[in-house]
Amino acid sequence: MATKARFVDVLQPNVNVQDGEAPVLFENILRFMENREYRLGEKSFKFILFDNPVNGHYVEGLVITTQDSDIPPIRDKRTGEFTSVAIDPARQGFGYANVFLYDTTRNVLVYEINKNGCFPRQFAEAIYNFWNNPEIGEEPRTHFNLTFPIFARRDEYNRMLRMGYYKKISVELVNPQGLVESQLEEEDSIENWLKTSIAKAAGCNANVIRLEQTAISKKINPEGLSHEGVKEIVDKVKSLFGRGNIQKLEVQGYTEDAEDSKRCRPVDLLTDSFKESFRIEDIQVHRDVQSNARKTGIESLYSRILPEIQQILGR
Repeated sequence: MATKARFVDVLQPNVNVQDGEAPVLFENILRFMENREYRLGEKSFKFILFDNPVNGHYVEGLVITTQDSDIPPIRDKRTGEFTSVAIDPARQGFGYANVFLYDTTRNVLVYEINKNGCFPRQFAEAIYNFWNNPEIGEEPRTHFNLTFPIFARRDEYNRMLRMGYYKKISVELVNPQGLVESQLEEEDSIENWLKTSIAKAAGCNANVIRLEQTAISKKINPEGLSHEGVKEIVDKVKSLFGRGNIQKLEVQGYTEDAEDSKRCRPVDLLTDSFKESFRIEDIQVHRDVQSNARKTGIESLYSRILPEIQQILGR
């Protein structure tokens, strides 16, 4: 049986509320979204939870995407003739899925990457739409800012922290226009710097934004870039943006205990993230979105990476 890989992001949902407000659990947000459907452009997203998660501390489900606009034609491979798809857009559309598994004990979300489906930022937009709607429910709900930072492995990050001299930090973000619509709050100077830079790039209709800070040399700048400042930028970028938005996150510097301490070494903070996938049957003409296969696949994947996650978190 031929199979295909379904790649995932391993994330740590961050639900920020204002000071003095009661915390909001991401688990409760997922349960609140069950069976709700949200329209965004040419697609609609429906949120479904599985009744039988493999573990009582997991919340598992699917985001079902229905595309009923911009539907391509059928092409006859022999004659080259094009015909339209026999579909009623008022009732039907092309179906796609993102499976997800959320570990409530460790606050880890494993989310399938599907370019035809729902991205985490669209997931957040749908949540805001329903959560902040006063017509849903009798009592007002606590407002929050939801982000999906990458769950980081520690090796590269710790190597960065061991550097005695920071020479350069480089950040590249894709889709500035989409990031402008994110829920960035100007709470501090770093966040304000990022938001202002992204807004300017979006105004110029840019596809990629590059941000860089450099200390020219040890002779001219003997202290290098601020350790606290570099760490703050790295932490902020990883907390605000998902892996799909970060094209580059790299720090260059000198490590005192390295074999060649005079050599400037780069640390790629994107290699700190999990790059995992599960496999499902490769079907030429689909009858459904392979819900059971996706569920089994993501559970197996999480069982495989859980020991490393437990070691990182200490639980």
